[in-house]
Amino acid sequence: MAPPPELIDDAITEILLRLPPDDPSCLQRAALVCKSWRRVLSDPAFLRRYRAFRQIPPPLLGFLRPFYGGTGRPVLGFVPLTPFRPRLSDDIRSGGWVVDCRHGRALLLSSSTSPGGERRADMIVWDPMTGDRRRLRDPGFPFKVHTAAVLCAAAGCSHLGCHGGPFHVVFVFSNATDWFTRACVYSSETAAWSAPASLDLIDVFFVTGRQGVLVGEAFYFLRVRGILQYDLARHCLLAIEFPAYMNSNTILMEAEGDRLGVACMSGTNLYLHYREALATICLISSQCNSRKSVTGAPSHMSILT
Repeated sequence: MAPPPELIDDAITEILLRLPPDDPSCLQRAALVCKSWRRVLSDPAFLRRYRAFRQIPPPLLGFLRPFYGGTGRPVLGFVPLTPFRPRLSDDIRSGGWVVDCRHGRALLLSSSTSPGGERRADMIVWDPMTGDRRRLRDPGFPFKVHTAAVLCAAAGCSHLGCHGGPFHVVFVFSNATDWFTRACVYSSETAAWSAPASLDLIDVFFVTGRQGVLVGEAFYFLRVRGILQYDLARHCLLAIEFPAYMNSNTILMEAEGDRLGVACMSGTNLYLHYREALATICLISSQCNSRKSVTGAPSHMSILT
């Protein structure tokens, strides 16, 4: 009996488009069938078409969280919500805290102290879907507290299949020697850190280790008594003041209309703000060459009790 005719590429694509989106392992198994299937599945154009065909956002695969073993040191683990299981190599398991996840990448951050007493930041950018990872060199600046964020750096990318593309890492840190908070950016294309943007926040300078949020062309991070904004396009920092009743039970989020949303629990009340309702207290940066002081009371607030 003659072997069946080979499927043409268009027919293969139509078949693969119908794989269930809630189980990425189906795509992985299909990629092992033959080279032609693997070529189709690894094509960014196919991944974009797959998302458009299904008309659904990328599924929530699970949660990355630390687990504590007998050593007392945190070990990274994965709590699945689908059959997908990422491969957690030893360097990923022990790579530190996951401080950010965005555009198909996770950012692991830990710090260590040199024999001379200087703290250094150890960072790994990891793609859970492909297993690719890159260890970043230390930015080389002294710090007391720090946080970081990762994002895709490809122009015009839909972020539905940007695995293997360029990325940026924003590293924000504060130190107790000159009362400054600074931010610098790592580029995967140059493998180098930018010069830092600086902001003098005096006694309210400390940035927290909480995850930041990307809204438009700016990152927002929680700091003591307020929010720190980093403008990606202008490479400068901005301090945003909290109302007096806001406390540490505050989270940042992207709201409708490409705006920053701020939610805070105080007693039994939930306070919700938009970015324009919060007062800007100062903007100082050598890159922006400007300084502003603005006062204002919240004008867009909802209270749920």
